[in-house]
Amino acid sequence: MDPAIIAAIIGSIFAVLGPIITLLITRYLDDRDKLTMSTGRQAIISGQWKGTLNQVDGRSGVAPITVNFVAKRKKIYGSTITQWPGGTDRAAYDTEYTFEGGFLYERYLRVDYVSKKRHRIQFGVIVLELSPTGETLSGKFVGYGAFSEDIISGYIELERAS
Repeated sequence: MDPAIIAAIIGSIFAVLGPIITLLITRYLDDRDKLTMSTGRQAIISGQWKGTLNQVDGRSGVAPITVNFVAKRKKIYGSTITQWPGGTDRAAYDTEYTFEGGFLYERYLRVDYVSKKRHRIQFGVIVLELSPTGETLSGKFVGYGAFSEDIISGYIELERAS
């Protein structure tokens, strides 16, 4: 076989396999700090959770929050919607976020969230603790709030809804 053909075959193999190998290595490096979840743990977390969000900085207040979790082997992702009630100085509004994270230690879950509205600067991190019964998640959050135009923080209490 002609050496030019052999070189072309080897080059095309590397051109196809290179991006695939890069993707696999990148995923491994991104997820190496997260614990692998058993199928039981995945079932406990996956689903809808409802509760309250209590913001203590910026525009303080309490609002109902609904969180939809999807748990995979090492990752947890999903979406939230918070329904802020109106006040004397503002109308009621909803905020929606997507998030991604995972368990860093046995019961401690960390997720990073961003606004679903890409033009809105709203982001942060939430650290939650799973109760021993697997029925509640509680923790704290910190981030940047677009409406308060400031760093915000507060508490979240969630209970399994489905």
